[in-house]
Amino acid sequence: MNLLSFPDNKFIQWRISIWNIFYILRFILCYFDFSDLMECRSVSGRANS
Repeated sequence: MNLLSFPDNKFIQWRISIWNIFYILRFILCYFDFSDLMECRSVSGRANS
């Protein structure tokens, strides 16, 4: 049972870290593109790139 739950946990952690990287990347891009800040906020709200 322990062997089965360990890779699951690692996979979830990996997915969360990838998601965080994408979110931070989008945030940085939006932060430096001041003219498109409102559009970026609506895009992040819709979760659509």
